[in-house]
Amino acid sequence: MGTIGLYELSPDVGYFVRFYVDKNYRRKGIGSKLLFTLIEFAKKKNYKKIFLTTSSDQEAAVKFYDKMGFTRVYSAPKELPYTPTDDVFYELYF
Repeated sequence: MGTIGLYELSPDVGYFVRFYVDKNYRRKGIGSKLLFTLIEFAKKKNYKKIFLTTSSDQEAAVKFYDKMGFTRVYSAPKELPYTPTDDVFYELYF
């Protein structure tokens, strides 16, 4: 159905590295449930913020992250690993 992943950049910062929902299960709330689970996990680990990246051609992803309360930042945070294909950056503070 779907997968989601979080990489620890530091003891209080996470990097949202993977998010996929099979096309047959999209628009059924699976993505939101996965994301809420990841956010709760990050909070339990005492993260202060999480980052994510995507590419501007992933229009549905950009709309989803906007809707879910992530804040778009216009340059890659220094903590992020190099992401050559990604040009959209988000962060979420707790």
